[in-house]
Amino acid sequence: MAPASMTIASLFGVEPYLLAYILAVFLLAGIVKGVVAFGLPLVTIPLLSLTMPVPHAIVLSLLPVLCSNVAQAYMCRRGLPALRIIWPLLVPLVITVPISARYATQLDEKTLYAIAGGAIEMLVLTQLFGFRPVIQPQYRRPALFVSGILTGAVGGATSFFGFPAIQIFLTLNLGMTEFALATSVTFLLGSIALGSTFGTAGHISGPDIHLSVLAVLPLLLGLVAGQRLSTRISPVVFRRIALLILLVTGLYLLGHSLGV
Repeated sequence: MAPASMTIASLFGVEPYLLAYILAVFLLAGIVKGVVAFGLPLVTIPLLSLTMPVPHAIVLSLLPVLCSNVAQAYMCRRGLPALRIIWPLLVPLVITVPISARYATQLDEKTLYAIAGGAIEMLVLTQLFGFRPVIQPQYRRPALFVSGILTGAVGGATSFFGFPAIQIFLTLNLGMTEFALATSVTFLLGSIALGSTFGTAGHISGPDIHLSVLAVLPLLLGLVAGQRLSTRISPVVFRRIALLILLVTGLYLLGHSLGV
């Protein structure tokens, strides 16, 4: 009989200690998402990229991102009217993601680290300093459309579908349920487009699928725990702690891209 470590390595493509780390990352990501309604790739990509290339981290995050956003969208289904407002962002997002993803696969690893770190820092800093641009009603649809293109471009390269979409959603003064529904659908559609692109290009292997499926369990456990935790502590306090952690990891990625 083969040792357990050999079985794990052959099934998931990683050693047992690395498997434990990966599952812990997805548990933490689920907690963060359960509390603040977004942030899963912002946790998984930086932390996973400490042990593997960014493209591999993106592939492992796809299925958990899909499942978590399906679950969150269902739980926030009362916010469906928000889709009538944000659809001008969703259409260009879905179109732009495959184009961006195909070009991103041709980039070197340092460039991907720079894009990932830059996207994290942009989102974190705007959140930390409460940046909320004011957009007049007559300019909302054009702003959503441009935001969809930019979000798709960044998301196709990094799997981060929060920038600048989240900033735009904040300007719309959506309720918490509508905001959670809007972010869930944005990440869900973006991840479907990205996963389809990677799948048809042959960038997803058997071990990647096995590991991604396994990661769904700790993610969902973390999501439930985070939602319960959100009723006991201030989401603002938890969000600031999470963003500070992401600030550090984003700086690490930028430093790594520069060879520091």
